[in-house]
Amino acid sequence: MTLLKYLTDHVNNDTEFKCLNLGCGNRPLLSPSSLFKSKINILNVDKMNPLGDLDALKFDYFKCDVFKFLESYVHTFDLIWADRFLEHISFNDIPYLIHLINGICIDKFIFTVPDFTQVSNAFNDIKPFTDPDWYIKTLKSTMEINSDPSAPHLSTWNRDIGTKLIEQEGYFKVSKIENVTIDNKSWYIRFHCTKI
Repeated sequence: MTLLKYLTDHVNNDTEFKCLNLGCGNRPLLSPSSLFKSKINILNVDKMNPLGDLDALKFDYFKCDVFKFLESYVHTFDLIWADRFLEHISFNDIPYLIHLINGICIDKFIFTVPDFTQVSNAFNDIKPFTDPDWYIKTLKSTMEINSDPSAPHLSTWNRDIGTKLIEQEGYFKVSKIENVTIDNKSWYIRFHCTKI
């Protein structure tokens, strides 16, 4: 499920609804209010801006370090969405990030991360001497584990670690965890967290 699908399925277009697409990278989402009659507004935030300045304005895109944004932003959001972002945050910084998200989140925090257990299992299941696709499978799992030097993965996640990290601060309760497939890779997990 994408952010747009979530909003379409769960939010009434007649109700004012604000969403923060945190760490969106090159996947910003245009606010439905700019496309059709809707009161749903989306703000996209990431320190990189692959769109260029003119497109960034159209997409309500803030080119800003996420921590600096969260430390200084005073308005609140009904939903904080972070798709494939938290794994790029240092494990030591996750509690502070959760604290900052709590400060601007009204109701829900939904995020998707690679499940290191599933990535490891996929890597361990590769049969290089019998599987003709062994190289591409090795490349995909290695890239997920190590990522790219320009945006390295600094924390590893699975269902238990994610639940503990989110709930230990006492701000959110994990209400659901689901397996999701993104870019033909089925090793992602999505945490649905509700503010306590």
